[in-house]
Amino acid sequence: TEFCYESQGSILYNQVLIGHTYKSFLTRGILNCGQKCLADTQCASYNYQTSAIKDGICELNENRTERKELFEERRGFAFVRLRRKTVGSLDFSE
Repeated sequence: TEFCYESQGSILYNQVLIGHTYKSFLTRGILNCGQKCLADTQCASYNYQTSAIKDGICELNENRTERKELFEERRGFAFVRLRRKTVGSLDFSE
């Protein structure tokens, strides 16, 4: 049984992955955007508007590549690539 997910990520500032976004919405903070990505099994990376004063644009991507030709410079944004791994399990049997 899966208990929780742990993520490791790498961040590229002022860059966004283009052509792989499948969902876009507003969130309060980069961590909230990361939580949305972790909760969605299709999500492999995300772009987030770090320059937002209140809620920033959170774009979930179905790809986590770091091929330079798939990126575009966008000031005030960050690209975050996730690596997921399942951590622990619960066993309620005695």
